[in-house]
Amino acid sequence: MQKDLANRILAFAVHLDTPGGDPRKAAQSRRWLDDSGRPTSDGVALINALTHQDQTRSAFRFVL
Repeated sequence: MQKDLANRILAFAVHLDTPGGDPRKAAQSRRWLDDSGRPTSDGVALINALTHQDQTRSAFRFVL
């Protein structure tokens, strides 16, 4: 579970840094991952927010 959350955080962090940057450093600087690479409470909150956003978007996808 922790590894899955960490991977999802890293997948998001890839989009926040410069191309070729280190997503782990970006996630750690934002305190989403601790020094060991485990998700922090802020990282878990990030993934929860992104998950809820995805669900909301899909609910209104076909509504114009």
